[in-house]
Amino acid sequence: MIRNMRAVLLTFLLLPILTGCPGDPDTARDPEPVPAAPLADVSSAIRGAVVDSRDEGIEGVRVHLRLPIGAGMAGLDGLTTTTDALGRFAFDVEGCLDPKMDGPVELSFEKAGWVRSHHRLDSRHPGRGRKVLLILEPAGAVSGLVADGNGAPMAEALVYAIGTEVPGVREIVEVIHTTTLPDGTFRLEGLPVGKLDIGVKAEGFLTGLVQDVAVAAGETARLADLALIRGKTIAGRVVLSDGKGPVTKALVRVFRDPALKEYRLFGRRTIASGGGSVRVDDEGRFRVTGLADGTWEVSAVTLGLAPVTPGASGVEAGTEDLELVFDRAAKVLIRVRDFETGKAIPRFTIVIVNLSGPKAADGRPVLSQEASIHSPKGEYGFPAREEEMYGVEIVAEGYEQDRRTVGPLKGLRTNVLTVPLKRRD
Repeated sequence: MIRNMRAVLLTFLLLPILTGCPGDPDTARDPEPVPAAPLADVSSAIRGAVVDSRDEGIEGVRVHLRLPIGAGMAGLDGLTTTTDALGRFAFDVEGCLDPKMDGPVELSFEKAGWVRSHHRLDSRHPGRGRKVLLILEPAGAVSGLVADGNGAPMAEALVYAIGTEVPGVREIVEVIHTTTLPDGTFRLEGLPVGKLDIGVKAEGFLTGLVQDVAVAAGETARLADLALIRGKTIAGRVVLSDGKGPVTKALVRVFRDPALKEYRLFGRRTIASGGGSVRVDDEGRFRVTGLADGTWEVSAVTLGLAPVTPGASGVEAGTEDLELVFDRAAKVLIRVRDFETGKAIPRFTIVIVNLSGPKAADGRPVLSQEASIHSPKGEYGFPAREEEMYGVEIVAEGYEQDRRTVGPLKGLRTNVLTVPLKRRD
């Protein structure tokens, strides 16, 4: 997260600027927030204040509330307001949320000249009197120009900041990013003071990186022109082993380190170490570009089918005819239950590893999947091949971790496995 950002709970009441739910007639016609009467201390309020290091309120900070997917009328668009003269803000989410909806709430804060900030409320029930105090820090900026190997300016390249505060750890400063203009120039604003790395991504090119850029409050650091290098490609096709046609709904991933196969960049799932992910076309073909020289790991996932030869380990950059083969599969249905009561546990994380599948260079299985499950029935299903073995790990809050092996299976049918979890002492 952005350095110097602190968040604590408050215990005071606010006189906020109030926004209505998207879709209300007034707010639909006028997207700008409008002053409203004081908001009572009601359970539907999400509110707080934005101040500087001297605890003085900052007026005019744009505050955006992003609600969980399917949370109600607000949905993905969320709600937006600005802070008042004392730095206060509030959202009345009454009527915007399904009271049964469960998920985190995300708040972003932005004003020119200040570090852009992002705060997450891990509340399962957003809108129950949550109060936040955020301290903003003065910001700096970085500008520059991005070109290709021939010196031609590159438009729409993604430029983003990477924090380096923790030794040995590089963390994406998610809310600070921009894209280059048609002439290849960019200006990245709202940066925290200190040293940052600046990353650049463009389709088909290797990721660019400028390390240890010094950022000063109120100043713009000018970078030397950045020239991106075009990368290589891994391409191929996903098919069924019985020769009955292509697999048309597969997702193919190309990566190097299985432990860093994926991360999220600005809300989008991204591949670490310069790799990529694509969905196959109507003929089952795929093409991942922008790869560095050397070998890569390749995996493919799709619903209802089990992988046979998913590319495995050591695929050379530049390979154009890789074939990923799937079999028709059995289904394993995992039912997670409380050991004592037998009731379904609706929330858990499950990790499934194909122990019979290909291995990476370090000996770890390449084929794995991890999912956070929200199921009232406490169930999760995955496709599996009859002769293969699978490692299953289940974690639920308040319960002991469960690890077990599944397989070999019998027949192309649904195999039900009930997993009772014991509560922690």
